[in-house]
Amino acid sequence: MKKTFLAVIIVAVIAIVIGVLAISTLSPTQPAQTSTPSPSPTPSQSPTTVYTLKLSIVFAVPGGVDAQWPRYFASLVKNMTNGRVHIEIYYSGEGAAPTEAFEATQQGVFDLIAAGLYYETDKEAALALFHSRPGPLTTPWDVYYYAQRVEDIIKEIIEEKYGLVFVSSVFQYRPPEPFMSRVPIKSLKDLKGKMIRSTGMSADFYTALGGQVVFIPHGEILQALRLGNLDACESSDLYTNYKLGFADAAKYALLPKHGVGLHCEALTLGVLLAYPKTWNALPDDIKAAIKAAAEVTFMVSGYHMYRLQYIDAVKLWNATGLVKYAPDDDLIINTGAQIYVKYAKKDPTGLKMVLRTLEVFRELGYNKWADALEKALKEEGLLK
Repeated sequence: MKKTFLAVIIVAVIAIVIGVLAISTLSPTQPAQTSTPSPSPTPSQSPTTVYTLKLSIVFAVPGGVDAQWPRYFASLVKNMTNGRVHIEIYYSGEGAAPTEAFEATQQGVFDLIAAGLYYETDKEAALALFHSRPGPLTTPWDVYYYAQRVEDIIKEIIEEKYGLVFVSSVFQYRPPEPFMSRVPIKSLKDLKGKMIRSTGMSADFYTALGGQVVFIPHGEILQALRLGNLDACESSDLYTNYKLGFADAAKYALLPKHGVGLHCEALTLGVLLAYPKTWNALPDDIKAAIKAAAEVTFMVSGYHMYRLQYIDAVKLWNATGLVKYAPDDDLIINTGAQIYVKYAKKDPTGLKMVLRTLEVFRELGYNKWADALEKALKEEGLLK
């Protein structure tokens, strides 16, 4: 395990060095591509051919915090292929509605898609767990290790059931989500009866803690907090929430503690998938460059986004509010373990994913989480 973990750290360091060298080529004000996608030319094997690939980004909008990383990825691919690949970026809603981008890629409208599989999580428990889950992971290198360990499970689902080529299990890092409240939270037991905006697996977590969970669209959360219709919420990362004004409306924030977490640990914000006809026609060196660029983008975005959340955003938030680490470690871990059991029971892919997650927790040394999850699985007869 130590050798494997050391290898991951070495990959991370190399990725960050390569990324820092390349990031100077990225213009932070580069405009988004807004033209309607047209069919890509059929690539030939000529080394002088320039390939234009259309990339759909489901999770980012132009001007958002996440918008720079697809541009960085495109710039990196261009540099790594000596200008032989040009990537046109279509942000969320461009070229296809966010709910239709996945299907559009299956039809060849896009050549590549970086997607969080948000709209497919109700079909496979493994996809739900890959997209959002409680747990102890906070750092990009932990998430990279996890993504590599479960890649075979996700790849099999994507390629067999959705007919797309699985290119990379990582694309962009997302920090663990904070929890924001209008009133101070001394203990998670204080959440009992509170009106909490949450969704998906996180909603299961706060329901288990006694919260009155409601779903409110992201664009309406801030107003609901200001009007007093919500007591608290979970959403995005601390820096993005600060920029949106949450520090004024819900000034008391809880950050996930490394090795413990809260309702959602750090993740890869999307996997990179490809339209088979386009991908299969690309030269092998270009395929390798695209995959490597995705991994470098993940590591470099991880370095920057981790700093934004745990250093810069905390300073900004504390100017008007108060940030502290989430209390009640054992309650967080035991509640999270029960969420995993729920998804392990949903279908065989869910159980396979949970058992692999248990292995990863052990391998990375998060033994409190591993012990709690193992105990919960054994109590339900899911592990001998």
